[in-house]
Amino acid sequence: MFLSIIIIMLKPRLIFNLLILFLSVEVNSNELFITGESFHSSVSSFIKNIDPKIKVSISTREIGGNRDTFLINGLRIYDSGFGGKEILKLEEIQCSGYKVNDYQYNTSLSKFFKIPNFEDINKSLKTPSNCSIRGLDFSFLKSFLQTYQNPPYTEDPSNKLLDNDSIEFIKLMIRLFADIDINYSTLFNNQGYNTYVEIVLGNSISLKSSFIYTVEINQIHNFIDTFFKNVVFNHWGYQSYDQLYSDIIEDTSEIYLDFIADFVSNPTSYYDSMSFPVPEILLKNILISFSWSEKEFMNIKDSSSQIEKLRLALRVISIKKLSKRQFFASLEEFFSELKDDESKKIIMTNTYDIYSSFIDAIKEFSKKPHSLELTLDSSNGINIVPDLEVMLKENNEGEGITLEMYQFLSLMKVIDSILNSEGTKLKFEANSMK
Repeated sequence: MFLSIIIIMLKPRLIFNLLILFLSVEVNSNELFITGESFHSSVSSFIKNIDPKIKVSISTREIGGNRDTFLINGLRIYDSGFGGKEILKLEEIQCSGYKVNDYQYNTSLSKFFKIPNFEDINKSLKTPSNCSIRGLDFSFLKSFLQTYQNPPYTEDPSNKLLDNDSIEFIKLMIRLFADIDINYSTLFNNQGYNTYVEIVLGNSISLKSSFIYTVEINQIHNFIDTFFKNVVFNHWGYQSYDQLYSDIIEDTSEIYLDFIADFVSNPTSYYDSMSFPVPEILLKNILISFSWSEKEFMNIKDSSSQIEKLRLALRVISIKKLSKRQFFASLEEFFSELKDDESKKIIMTNTYDIYSSFIDAIKEFSKKPHSLELTLDSSNGINIVPDLEVMLKENNEGEGITLEMYQFLSLMKVIDSILNSEGTKLKFEANSMK
């Protein structure tokens, strides 16, 4: 969860920053983060880290930008070995935002083991940012699936690797993953910090998510800045950053990666480096939706009989909805462990409301499978950074627990907060999108 705080603070434009992270590791520019030569070099290094045997050829039509924008056009990656098969192609990446293409700002943590100053992070989070990715084609996946789509001929039908239903489904996957568009944007307004993401597969299936959260940026910045300084001065024992830099070659990239790996595997070892309490990050609203056109549903239905079976199963599940009294009676034993009557009443009511909206949604969706939507609204906000101090302290003297376990425990605490809040509503809806 602590790394999640760092990501929220230092990587607010998640989509293109993830792309930058693995595509521009070896940037050597003194000014811009994305440059032509370094971009090609970094893509090649990234692929070789995955499979050292692959020899790749990389081309782009255009790479450009300034401190607050960057553009990459016509990316093509080929296996330059035997066959010269295309691995990936991308028509365009275009991003804008405060210092999105500034070298020092984007490499501060990895190259210097320091987070950017408060003024820059504050401006980055409060300045609208946008990133669009057009025409992403996982060509290697297409080649892989086509080997199953066109199996070797055999006269014995029982020896076929795949049945016709599976082959049609593979054709569908090829079409969907041969044309992917992604839109990502952030803004700050009187509601808080807003983030929006949309992924469109094959120009027909849309996955959308948005969320609004509030946070005191200065408190988060102070917490993270103090943590990294404590790691350098107390955990590692250096007297100054100059002394740290004298022990490394070029920059802190390697020890930064070592630190991340160590933190993920054993976060409790860094307990003494954290200045508690952890500032709250309050989630006020979240929306996750999935939709497709009626025409696309018919295409998918025709490609796989499992889709129709799933729709029938949803219809069966939603035939009868329990009343609130029946629902409470069926879960009475589960809720009996709750000792506080007022808290018990709130949790039971919220749980039933979620159940009721889910049954209504799948009933509507089974009739007309167009869209599904999950929304959460919280008037006071749900803290998505539960008491990290207690979680770490409980295990600080015992066996180390991985970051994944902390994230799981944190998720359980967030769910508990949602169910235990009168001012928070989580519900499902079907076919509500215009």
